Amino acid sequence: DGNTSGDWWADESIACTNLETHPWWQVDLGEVYSEIIGIEIWNRTDSVEDRLDDFYVFVSDVPFVSGDLAATLAQSGVWSQHHVGVPDPKVMVPVGRSGRYVRIQLGDTNYLSLAEVKVFAQATVPSVDNVALGKAASQSSTWGPDIATADRAVDGNTSGDWWADESIASTNLQTQPWWQVDLGEVYSEITGIEIW
Repeated sequence: DGNTSGDWWADESIACTNLETHPWWQVDLGEVYSEIIGIEIWNRTDSVEDRLDDFYVFVSDVPFVSGDLAATLAQSGVWSQHHVGVPDPKVMVPVGRSGRYVRIQLGDTNYLSLAEVKVFAQATVPSVDNVALGKAASQSSTWGPDIATADRAVDGNTSGDWWADESIASTNLQTQPWWQVDLGEVYSEITGIEIW
């Protein structure tokens, strides 16, 4: 969910299984990525960190055929890496292979608790997303009684009709007016900027 907080009680952003032998968590990325660069695993930080101290990370292009640890280790085409030690609060697992399915599974009997799992990947066909959509925008001034605010230029509405759709950002009449957006993070490549 994008929240890396490991504090169960403060932020309610922890995934947790029951107490069982070899519990697992997995995610279907929705497509096969040409390279899973790495998987960042965030642990709990609120006194039960040892629930993540002996675990396997699995990556596969095809679905896992079983929840059994031995069967998954033996499944053809499945990449795995075993980790011993408590992430404090996170660990980055380098992968370097294709994949669609990612699983984290304990090697012992315990609860499996995860604060966050981030999978960094390169798409087979690089996708292009509008990373400005809904992000924090600002401008040098706002025309009228705040009806042409900066956020209207990143609301997903490309209509240029002021009166029909009220989705225009506009400054006042001034010297060198500007508009800008904070994308929230550094992107390795800005492919292009489409201005309507």
